[in-house]
Amino acid sequence: MSSAKTSVNVSMHMKRMFFDRPAVIRSIEPGKLKVLRTHAGAIRKTARRSMKRVSKAAKKKSLRLRQESITRGDKVFRDPTVSRPGRPPKIHTEGKFSPKLILFGYDKTNDVVIVGPVRTNSLHNAVQTLEHGGRVPVYMGSRRKRRLVKSVFVKARPFMRPAEEELRPTFQAKWANIQQT
Repeated sequence: MSSAKTSVNVSMHMKRMFFDRPAVIRSIEPGKLKVLRTHAGAIRKTARRSMKRVSKAAKKKSLRLRQESITRGDKVFRDPTVSRPGRPPKIHTEGKFSPKLILFGYDKTNDVVIVGPVRTNSLHNAVQTLEHGGRVPVYMGSRRKRRLVKSVFVKARPFMRPAEEELRPTFQAKWANIQQT
């Protein structure tokens, strides 16, 4: 049985798997194609909308609050522009990750739909770390003189799994209708 599958290890080979490619269209029957395309698109849209963008004004306010916190001598400062653990990540304009990089396609070999962000060319998989949590290296210096400063633990901020779980009941109902016909 085909079903939707969320993944954070989507590569740039994804173009061959898009639903508008002739090979994909030929390999799936029309009713099944429509349901899978609709469901995958809905998961992508839900995941994209779950991430909120941080405005420049909020970033400036955060810097001011950080400075005030330092002058008061506070030991801990919670940055309001960073999402809380368990919530979807916030989008910062200077980062490489964009919600537009969340794509979906059909994997013929496994007969599943893959929905997920494309991995950027970086030293570690930041998208996977956001979804599941884990250690991230922090580097300083230019590209040639880069040195590891420390390794920090990032708590999970999932955005793909909640989107898929939210839409699963509607997909199962549509899939049951396809199976009956």
